[in-house]
Amino acid sequence: MPTLAEVNQQISKLEGVSTLGTRKEVTLLPDILTFDEAILALTTGYMEGKTWLVVCTDRRVIFLDHGFFYGLKHAEIPIDKLSSVEHETGLFFGNISLWDGANKIIIRNIRKGTLRPFIRAVNEAIDLYKKGTPGKRSIVDELRKLADLKQEGFISYVEFETLKSQLLEKSN
Repeated sequence: MPTLAEVNQQISKLEGVSTLGTRKEVTLLPDILTFDEAILALTTGYMEGKTWLVVCTDRRVIFLDHGFFYGLKHAEIPIDKLSSVEHETGLFFGNISLWDGANKIIIRNIRKGTLRPFIRAVNEAIDLYKKGTPGKRSIVDELRKLADLKQEGFISYVEFETLKSQLLEKSN
């Protein structure tokens, strides 16, 4: 499970991000993401009468809404279940429709500047899955990520060595 600092670091590197009205949802992402799951895109939109955080990772599209009274609403579609992605744009906002084969999820009023990067990220994740490499990053990328975390003080030297050993064992 990543830390909030790691999640924020991933978000800071993304193109066309909007977290408007979803600060609470962003703080909950570390509890939902797995350690090696990469955030590819992030936006906000309107569903079920509320503003939701919509996150595309290398494995799934996650929908989060932390309500004032009722707590967290969380839904997701695994990348391998996505069968179609559609979008439409207006002057300032757009809509995205995601099909999982049986259901259509529509996210409305997405800021136009975040819509295309989000669609591109979802399509890239689908393409990687179809090529048989869903969420697959090289061992070198993983080791670099660990080294960055150690250098920035998010993990200790001992944690770094333990995680590095685990990665190297998994790769063999």
